[in-house]
Formats: sequence, structure tokens, C-alpha cells
Amino acid sequence: MILLMCLAIHLDYQKKLREEINETYPDGNIADITITQLQQLKYLDMVVHESLRLLTTVPMNMRNVSSDFKMHLPAKDDRGAITALVPKNTLVVLDVFNMQRDEAHWGPNAKKFDPEHFAESKSERHPYAFIPFSKGTRSCIGWRYSLLLTKIFLVKLISSFEFQCPGTKLEDLHFTEGISLKFHDSQKINFQIRKIP
Repeated sequence: MILLMCLAIHLDYQKKLREEINETYPDGNIADITITQLQQLKYLDMVVHESLRLLTTVPMNMRNVSSDFKMHLPAKDDRGAITALVPKNTLVVLDVFNMQRDEAHWGPNAKKFDPEHFAESKSERHPYAFIPFSKGTRSCIGWRYSLLLTKIFLVKLISSFEFQCPGTKLEDLHFTEGISLKFHDSQKINFQIRKIP
């Protein structure tokens, strides 16, 4: 739903995605979508990843520290870097929502929906700047299935329907903190669907 809302607000990106889908399926036959075809849809990947970056489904992760470790924090003034000891059994909360909107990694448009954030030319950013499914041994076990299913649904929906959210802007929406991302003011979203003839 969040991904469709992003495309409904940004009709130019929706149009570009529809054009890529139409090029991949020129006869309009999307009944049997193959993995190979999905891998050809590069802009689809960019759109899906950008929605997960900007409006990540799980806005925070918690981890229990398994052994003492030293954390080095960069200096913000003339005093130099700070080293802090994080003791074993400390609960650490990762603010994924804001980490993935950090201008240091995503540039001045970090808070705007722009699939070009995932263009190949911009792929040299820190590997932990984008962690919608977490990373490492504790990452989401179903992330591949989730992405695959999302892409299949999106191909079928975008090829058949046009989505619009007139008057809605992402920057005007507020979010409710919790385990999953929710809109505090969802009544402001004017979601419209039109079948493509």
C-alpha cells in the first residue's frame, strides 16, 4: 500500500514504471510472470527499494549486545573522536527510519521519494545505509519472498490500473511509532484508482 501511495503521488515515476512493464510485456500477457522477466525490470527494482528506504516497513530494530565492544563516534567539535564501551547485555535500538533518510548517505533529497537513489551509478554508498530487512545473521528470513511477491503484484497492478493521490504530499504525512510503520493521519490520503482501458 505504501509503495502504491508513493507512485500515486509521483505520477511521473508511475508512468516510467508502466512504460518499462509494457516494454517487457508488449503483448500485455502478464498471467505468467517469470523470475527472468522480473530481473529485467530494473526500474521496478529501483522503485521498490526506494519505497523501502523512505518508508521502511519496520522503522526500528532492537538487538541485545552479546559481548562488550568499543564504539567509536566521530568528533563533532575540536575534542576529537569519542570511544564508548557498550557492555554485554545492553539493548541497542537501531533507528532504521532515520538512518535510511540520512543526507550523509542519500544526499540533499534524502527525504524525498526518488527511485534514482538506486541507480547503478550511485551504488557506492555504505552497505548499512539501506537495511529494510536488517543485515547479517539476524536479517529477515523471508526478505527474498517478500520482494518477489511485491514485484509480481506491482507489475499486475501498474499494468492494469492508474493510481492517484491528488493533494497528498509525503512530507505532510505523520507517522505513528511502533513495530511497523503506520500513518497517524491516514484520513488525509485521497487514494484513487482508475482502470486503464
